[in-house]
Amino acid sequence: MLPWPELVKVVAVINTHLHFDHCGGNRRFAGTADVRAARELEAAVAPNYLVEWVHFDGESYVEVDGDAELFDGVSVLFTPGHSAGHQAVVVETEEGRIVLGGDVTYSMRELIDGVTPSILRIHQLKPCGVYLAHHDRPWKPEYS
Repeated sequence: MLPWPELVKVVAVINTHLHFDHCGGNRRFAGTADVRAARELEAAVAPNYLVEWVHFDGESYVEVDGDAELFDGVSVLFTPGHSAGHQAVVVETEEGRIVLGGDVTYSMRELIDGVTPSILRIHQLKPCGVYLAHHDRPWKPEYS
């Protein structure tokens, strides 16, 4: 049996939105700061959300309004559309800017073509990679 690696302390949870398939594990991090767009938290009501997965003992929401820098090299970009408070996570790495786009779109073609205002906001960042939640490979654009 392989030994488990030592885990570092989780200091924050950042979901792109609060649909069940994106926040179901949050309760495992009860007491940890959970960064959330204020509009998403307001919208997270039944019947469109599993409220018991949004509100649980030990929830510790930190609400942001719009774009926000969270930590050195980590920020959120307000990208509504799929949900009222959808946010993408932007991470500055040695290789360049990476965007965790969540469900800003389900379609890689829509992402590449920039068909919505929220997707265009991601394009304006000129990232070296964009990950969508329901795709196994990132889009790696080449900007001139």
